Amino acid sequence: MLPATLPLDAYRPFRRDVEAQRPAIETIAARHGLPRGELAPFSQGTQIVWGTPRSVLKLFVPTWPEDARIETLMLERLVGTGLPVPQLEARGEVAGWPYVVMSRLPGQRVSEAWPGLEADARERLAHDIGAAMARLAALPVTGLDALHAPQDSLLAERRPRLVQDQRERGGGDALEAQLQAFLDALPPSMPAESVLLHADLTADNILVHDGRLAGFIDFADAFVGPWTYELAATSCFVTQGDRRSQRALLAGRGVEATPSSSSTLRCWAVLHRYGHVAIAMQRAGHEPAELARHAVAVLRTRGDVTHLLERHGAAAARRHFRSRVDPFSECRLTATQTGRWSLAFRLSRTTPALDESADRSPLSRMWSTVHHLAV
Repeated sequence: MLPATLPLDAYRPFRRDVEAQRPAIETIAARHGLPRGELAPFSQGTQIVWGTPRSVLKLFVPTWPEDARIETLMLERLVGTGLPVPQLEARGEVAGWPYVVMSRLPGQRVSEAWPGLEADARERLAHDIGAAMARLAALPVTGLDALHAPQDSLLAERRPRLVQDQRERGGGDALEAQLQAFLDALPPSMPAESVLLHADLTADNILVHDGRLAGFIDFADAFVGPWTYELAATSCFVTQGDRRSQRALLAGRGVEATPSSSSTLRCWAVLHRYGHVAIAMQRAGHEPAELARHAVAVLRTRGDVTHLLERHGAAAARRHFRSRVDPFSECRLTATQTGRWSLAFRLSRTTPALDESADRSPLSRMWSTVHHLAV
């Protein structure tokens, strides 16, 4: 029914093979009285997840046994807290693979809902998310010693891993150099009490219903660590530089926006255990909307750009400067008021955030603009 072991390179195709999963999922459903005809797979997530309109089945690959242990532990601990989280309905194993059955929360992922919300609705939702974070952080952490990672320990874990992680995720020599410079100039983090963290509150793990927070899902990465760590993922992938929403998120969490808190948030955004800086950089730039055929004639101050444009086009010129000037920069040809064309370098998207950023290190500026981590 299921293989006893499954290495990562074999798990990836299995995760996409719905028919290979179906016998195990139907066995679990039969055990717990879930209608077979209502089962449907979820496309997102690391683990195998199926659902019915009422329940969710999550099957954990034995490759990562801690995921099942932590998720089950957290679901049990959160019972009766009043937090908007799934309720544990059953747990067990099938062919040596652990699973849980939990209630299905209403709504859709915030990544799907956010673009259609008005500014006031975004602000309310962000405040709801921050307030739920605060309620989670206020829960007792007794009995969770194995999940403790205080700030100093977490920094000691993440600093030596950062460059290697991003190299494995597609980063090149230029990114590695910037990351090392970031580490060398890393400012002291503001003191932060260790609290219970979801630790992966991205736009995929927050559900929204009718414009309000419906709940948090996927607690497999939870641990006890510095409260500032929790805000980084949500700031990067939910509020995304919307200043009203970011301030509402912090207000809901009971946090005042200060240069120190902003600096610490940007550092955690880069040092996060599941931070994909390399992937973010691959997606960060925007191709110029229009390129003038006569641009080469006015780019006399940079002969290397002229040569690249003449021989290989704008894309090559852009790649050249992203690798040599700043791997996070965008090479853009823009029209001036006089109708001439010039070559401009700017960090992607919200450039104004640079002027207000207290932390001017390249990586922090990158994260502030590319992922809009601004207050």
